Amino acid sequence: MYVKEFRSHVKAAGAADGLKEGQVRAIVSVFNNIDSVGDVVMPGAFDEDLVAWASKGDPIPAIWSHDWRDPFSHIGTVIEATPVEKGLETLYEIDLDNPKAAQVYRLLKGRRVTQSSFAYDIVEADWATRKDEATGHEYEVYELRKLHLIEVGPTLVGAN
Repeated sequence: MYVKEFRSHVKAAGAADGLKEGQVRAIVSVFNNIDSVGDVVMPGAFDEDLVAWASKGDPIPAIWSHDWRDPFSHIGTVIEATPVEKGLETLYEIDLDNPKAAQVYRLLKGRRVTQSSFAYDIVEADWATRKDEATGHEYEVYELRKLHLIEVGPTLVGAN
């Protein structure tokens, strides 16, 4: 299992942003962005897995900062996960009866937490050469082409 964390803008959180109370809309993965270790999540990387999640009928977990050990860090579930031009956009609903989840929600609404993350397994990936158009310099990146999504969620400090 791998994790990707990155600075993202929480697009909407709660009723003030046109959502139901407890709902958060955020981009949890950015496409075509070179991260700090040279990985690039490619458009389409989640397509097959999102179909698999839908066919299982199980919700994708929303977990605070990959804290799998604490059941109270399992803060909610994804209602929608949609690949858009920028990346993987999610709408998740936070369990406001969970005190930890309610606090995370307050942090998101107050824009005191603005980063997202996702955990995944690699299904298909390979090295690719890219060229900087401005300098002509060639460099390698590791393209993540097909991924199995394990969970998503907000995090305080991301790596990308």
